[in-house]
Amino acid sequence: MTKRKNNKREKGNPRWRGLPWYLWTAFGLVICLAATLIVITNLFTPTSPVQTDGLTAAIVDQLSAAAPNTDFIEQVTQDLKSAGFIKIDIYTQDEVTVDFYRQLPSHGYKLIIFRVHAGLLENETGRGNKIWMFTSQSYTRLQFYIAQLRNQVTVAKISNTDAPVFAVSAKFVTDCMSHNFANTVIINMGCSAFYSSEMAQAYIKRGASTYIGWDASVGITYVDDAAMTLLDKLCAQNMTIKQAVNETVKEKGPDPNNNANLKYYPQTNADKTIQQLIK
Repeated sequence: MTKRKNNKREKGNPRWRGLPWYLWTAFGLVICLAATLIVITNLFTPTSPVQTDGLTAAIVDQLSAAAPNTDFIEQVTQDLKSAGFIKIDIYTQDEVTVDFYRQLPSHGYKLIIFRVHAGLLENETGRGNKIWMFTSQSYTRLQFYIAQLRNQVTVAKISNTDAPVFAVSAKFVTDCMSHNFANTVIINMGCSAFYSSEMAQAYIKRGASTYIGWDASVGITYVDDAAMTLLDKLCAQNMTIKQAVNETVKEKGPDPNNNANLKYYPQTNADKTIQQLIK
């Protein structure tokens, strides 16, 4: 008996089935890379400032565990309330992560006080003399790998005996934050936070109205005291930026150990008060 030939075609394209395994692997890697780039683009595309009811402020107290100061928190909170801020959020050490910084503008704060570690770091790429703001997030080499390559985050140590943590740069502020600030006044108490105008310009570009900080290393006792004086003059006494900074420097002087001085940016806001800046 003669068998009939099966004229049915095989489903699919048999040529694809014969591709070597390494071509399939390469094809899969291309798809994964394309998907990753799409996710990164969506994460780092900034949106407009979030609108909130009433004036809100934040105290980012990354030093809450290592150098707690309840008097500072209480005094600054009172000063902010006297200036009309109806809500003051306080973030403590463990909350200060890379993603915390990235999402910070989304809350719509009108004034943010950074009581954080900061400094100048010589990172592994050799691009030193950059101002970096520390997080409390433990460092791992593979996490935020692309951001590390782009000089947006890096590894940092508070001292040689401390475990490494992530730190963020001015480039992180301009390139990675998820939203724009809403005419926010930034007071950065970190060491060398105003070593140059690099970090100040980044925050202004991101939508802040004014940036205030010290141009060299500061001791915690000195900077807490000086910052309380500054905020009393800005909030309780309603002085202009120039008046408040000058009066604080006159009363407290530069940091006694490192001669750090208080500065502000931009100069065009010198004669404006907090109330004028945040509207």
